[in-house]
Amino acid sequence: MHILTEDHRIQRHIRRGIRKMHSDSS
Repeated sequence: MHILTEDHRIQRHIRRGIRKMHSDSS
């Protein structure tokens, strides 16, 4: 069951992307 680990990694990547999106919008 490595879904949780993958989910965590994806979530971190998504959070980073959101921050980048916010910076781009600024």
